[in-house]
Amino acid sequence: MTVERVVASRQPAVEAEPEATVGADPEEAVEARPESPTEIHISAAPRRQLSGRPKATRHALRPLERRPYLVAKRVMDLTGGLVLLGASLPIVAVLGLLIKLDSPGPVFYRSQRVGRGGRLISVLKFRSMYIDSDRRLAELRASEWHREEFQARFKIREDPRRTRVGRILRRTSLDEIPQFWNVVRGEMSLVGPRPVVDEELGFYREVAGGLAAYLAVRPGLTGLWQVGGRSDTTYGQRVRLDMRYVEELGFRTDIAILIKTPVVVIRGSGAY
Repeated sequence: MTVERVVASRQPAVEAEPEATVGADPEEAVEARPESPTEIHISAAPRRQLSGRPKATRHALRPLERRPYLVAKRVMDLTGGLVLLGASLPIVAVLGLLIKLDSPGPVFYRSQRVGRGGRLISVLKFRSMYIDSDRRLAELRASEWHREEFQARFKIREDPRRTRVGRILRRTSLDEIPQFWNVVRGEMSLVGPRPVVDEELGFYREVAGGLAAYLAVRPGLTGLWQVGGRSDTTYGQRVRLDMRYVEELGFRTDIAILIKTPVVVIRGSGAY
């Protein structure tokens, strides 16, 4: 491109950003082009953000600049997911039998979560609650104390909706074993932010760059939040841990998290 004229301006430049909508692919880069192919505008005033859209930061952009890593990560996810899924089949059979004997209802539970780019995914888990858990939750939220606890973390420490086997599954994180299938399908990764429901995205919008960071990568089986306190942290801390993961994206970070995860799971730290 041949530049014929440079125009200096003190007017604030508006930074246009991609909208984070359901179905959007974060790997589709958005290119900013000058209005004229031969004219570049330089602004001396600071940029301002368009309101109503998640703030695009380096947290969201960095993965797009590291495609070789993302491809290699997907190979690792597929290989690791298949190996872990096969190795866990005997455990799946035993836990499935215990769940059926403990309470009526299906063995597995599908939960709608928000995946990369805002796509909705069905996350697979062992059922750890009674089949009328939605009705019980409505009753719990009628209590001010339970309502405040649930709104703060979207979890209740002593949750009466859980079955006897379910309490053990949640404490040991065994309820998440079926998510190896989500990893194999490419909906999740071995390492990444934990998948959240749509209501929880409000917490990410409260932190500048939080939503963009979460939507930039696949949700993971484990992540910095898992090894950094889990439900013992505030939701704001959880969002910042997810942002830090995207900022430090790389195999060194992934391997460090994978090594720490078994220790945290055995201790049961922050699991409920």
